[in-house]
Amino acid sequence: MLDNHDLREDQLYQMARSKGLSLQKNRCKDPKVPSFGGYLLIDPSRDIVVIGDSPFPYCANLDEIENYLIG
Repeated sequence: MLDNHDLREDQLYQMARSKGLSLQKNRCKDPKVPSFGGYLLIDPSRDIVVIGDSPFPYCANLDEIENYLIG
C-alpha cells in the first residue's frame, strides 16, 4: 500500500513528465550519505540538471521539487 510520501512522489514524477522533465531519486541505500533519499530534476532536452545538483547531486527534497514545478 502506498503512503502519503509515495503518492506525493508519484504525483511529482507525473507533473515533471508533463512539463518535459525527468525526476530522479537517489537510490543510495546508506543513510549516512548526504544525498540519501534526495532528488534531481533534469531537463533531458537540454541535458541539464534543473534543480538538485548544488551543493551536491541529489540534494533536493520533494518540497523544493514541488515549488519549482508549481512556481
